[in-house]
Amino acid sequence: SFTALKSLGACPDNIHAACDFSGKALILRCNGKTLDAKQEKRFFCASGSGSSLEVHGCVLTRGKASALGVALQDDLGGAIRIQAGTLIIQSCIFQSGYSSVGGAIYASGTVAITISSAEFKSNTGNSGAAIYAAASSGSLTLTISNTTFQSNRGTNGGAVVSEMFSVSREIH
Repeated sequence: SFTALKSLGACPDNIHAACDFSGKALILRCNGKTLDAKQEKRFFCASGSGSSLEVHGCVLTRGKASALGVALQDDLGGAIRIQAGTLIIQSCIFQSGYSSVGGAIYASGTVAITISSAEFKSNTGNSGAAIYAAASSGSLTLTISNTTFQSNRGTNGGAVVSEMFSVSREIH
């Protein structure tokens, strides 16, 4: 729960702020439990080296990135925004997330992403309704296996948008 994450110092008291794992390693095992952001915030964000997030067996629903802040990055990634580090998603469901870019996940910079046995359902984003991945500097690795994309809505890419220059992509 967010209460447990707050006790680790990862999540602020502000209901509109995401849990920031910048420079930290965070492993979340939900055993099928649902985390609901109620369209008030994204769940997790990180920028900077040494950031590592593993999410196992979670249902992440109604994550929303909003442009309430002054920085453009406030509207990137409905559930997760990572701009450096490692992201591992296993046996998770991302549903009803919203962001202008990356309805569920936004990744940029030097990032290694592995997604397996996941579902992305009913996420919305103008670019990359489920996942947006860009590597204009550094390198980004995106590996997706045994994952389904269903009813995601986006102007540019209903499932995955990848804008990569130095990249390794593997989608099964």
